[in-house]
Amino acid sequence: MKKKKISKLPENLRKHLDEVLRRNPSQPPEGTDWELFSRYLAGEKLSGAYYYTMEKAGLEGQIPPEFSGRMRLSLNANRFVNRTHLAESSRVSRLIEENDIQIIFLKGVPNIIEIFEDVGEHPMEDVDILVRKDNMSQIKSLLKENFGYFPISVLPGINLFVQRDEHEGKVKLLRKPDQDKPTPYIHLHTMIGSSLFSYDGENFFKSHRKIMLEGNEIRVLRHEDNFIHTCIHWASHIGGRSDLEYRRMGLIRFLEKFGPVLNWEEIAGEFEYRGIMPCLTESLKAAGYYDAGFIGEDIRKKIRLPAYKICIINILEKRRSWLARYLLGFHRSLWPDRRRLTAIYGDLPGVYPLLKAWVRNVVSIARRIRVLFFDRMHRGGR
Repeated sequence: MKKKKISKLPENLRKHLDEVLRRNPSQPPEGTDWELFSRYLAGEKLSGAYYYTMEKAGLEGQIPPEFSGRMRLSLNANRFVNRTHLAESSRVSRLIEENDIQIIFLKGVPNIIEIFEDVGEHPMEDVDILVRKDNMSQIKSLLKENFGYFPISVLPGINLFVQRDEHEGKVKLLRKPDQDKPTPYIHLHTMIGSSLFSYDGENFFKSHRKIMLEGNEIRVLRHEDNFIHTCIHWASHIGGRSDLEYRRMGLIRFLEKFGPVLNWEEIAGEFEYRGIMPCLTESLKAAGYYDAGFIGEDIRKKIRLPAYKICIINILEKRRSWLARYLLGFHRSLWPDRRRLTAIYGDLPGVYPLLKAWVRNVVSIARRIRVLFFDRMHRGGR
């Protein structure tokens, strides 16, 4: 019988895990239910990271042998899979660049190279690549002819949402069959973000940076853009998949490494412009960096709740009108649950405060409309 995933930990274990994620591990609490804890770590894809951090601190002996063996195996498996993905990323980049096509690697590849101490700490499921719409067909042909990749949507029983995305041209899922190695998946994106909001990928080709991967230069997002993408990716998975903690670990590691050098004025301005400032607030709180000195008090004052959007969400949550969602731009995604909305937009207040906020923010709504329909043209669509 399939074991049920563990969705919640006791408070003492949660505190211990948080210390491990911040690279400041302590001894596991007395009376730890290792069966429950190990299942939770496996469900959250944290077994490898947990064992690596405890081993580095000399505390791996505190883990019972039968569970430490599983965790060590998970860490080694992550290393093997990630090295395969990195090697394949280098080959793919070299091939596409030789054909005078620019691509940008997202999330996993630059994060594994730059923010994690060990290549096996953070499991990579796939390789995300940002491409221009005009180059999509040519890239697919190059990968098929040279490396044998094919669209995953041709497989029997594939998820209907993947087929929909294939049809809309948003994401192409490519797979390379190989019996001797982990099978790499390559996601070709023409935009980045989540279903709640997204960026047109074209803008990122104007401002990116380069890093080295196996002697080959690859293009990646700027640190500020990568952080924005990471926050949205984390928040959009709340209440859905069970691997939220390992995404939070990515936030922690990123801020630990690059937080002091980020342009926080630019980041806060982008979240404010998009009307999702509480997403930044909750991301910083989840990572434990909300009160970090490098953010600055003037930036923290900008982290506030756009009450007019909360009012719209509260109405929709009660009415659940598909027509209203369509008119307000929520037709692109399934309706998220309350936890996800709370993390992205902040606490949802009651009806009376919302009505007061609605009246008080008529001017803000007008300003928002002006920004959306007029100022965007002057900002290149971003």
